[in-house]
Amino acid sequence: FGGAVLAAAVASPSGWAQAPASGAKSDGQKILEALAKGVSNAVKVNELTAKAAQANAADRPADALKFADEALTMDAGSEKALLERGRALRRLKRLDEAIAHLEKALRRHPKSVPLRSEAAASYDDAQQPHNALPHYEALVRLQPNNADFQKKLAAARQAQPAAAPSPGQADALAQKAGAANSKNQFADALALSEAALQID
Repeated sequence: FGGAVLAAAVASPSGWAQAPASGAKSDGQKILEALAKGVSNAVKVNELTAKAAQANAADRPADALKFADEALTMDAGSEKALLERGRALRRLKRLDEAIAHLEKALRRHPKSVPLRSEAAASYDDAQQPHNALPHYEALVRLQPNNADFQKKLAAARQAQPAAAPSPGQADALAQKAGAANSKNQFADALALSEAALQID
């Protein structure tokens, strides 16, 4: 097909280019070669990404990282290659690198559920539930019926540190205790005073 299109273009007065000088390539040849190279690269990226996924599944993250890196040299925006690279880094316990890589990948693919899930898991592994939380919230928004994401969101929320009391909270409780005492509500006054002392 490509040869026929090229021959027609060269033969036609209104074709892509005039007949090339000896040894030169016509515009049509250059276009076809560029298309062929693009298809070849895409196939190669898919092959490398598949190898990276297989290596990760087989618990060979070092191999997975090598395949993913090679794929990304050919297509820096490949979502699957970015995912497998982040997954390999997490399994190699290179958590800071995994997190930085996945956060950067999410700027390119903000609606990617696999990338966001891997980022949340990396934060969990790094004992950073406060950073995992917004990712689980986003995942539940993207897939509201996913029970696993809902469960992980609940766990991340539960792991958040308790909010520190406001500076004026103890004073407010002390004032309430005084008011209760003046009304002869001694039990309430005692409970409020104890609560204020615990904050102090």
